[in-house]
Amino acid sequence: MFDFEPDHFEQIIGQQVLVSDGQNQLTLIVEDVKIRDKGPATSSLGAPATPSGFRQSFSVGLRGPVDPILPDRVCQMELPRFGVHELFISPYSADDAGTYYEIVFA
Repeated sequence: MFDFEPDHFEQIIGQQVLVSDGQNQLTLIVEDVKIRDKGPATSSLGAPATPSGFRQSFSVGLRGPVDPILPDRVCQMELPRFGVHELFISPYSADDAGTYYEIVFA
């Protein structure tokens, strides 16, 4: 599994990501990256800690079409510069501009 950091997604803000859940294939736009509070020193997979001894948690916001809405699930995502990865994505809001999704890295 690739060890994503916030700057990986900051590099692709505004770019398109192809997402497939096995039934639907959508194009989402990477909208933002939000740094969260620091968590435990390592993830359950042993991911590296920050110099302060805690792993940096962050979330990635994406926008997709109004319809269809992908449910909470692991999806195959084709990321510019980083290839294809399976990531858990959750819809959290919708308006006339689209459906908003979040990926959380803790």
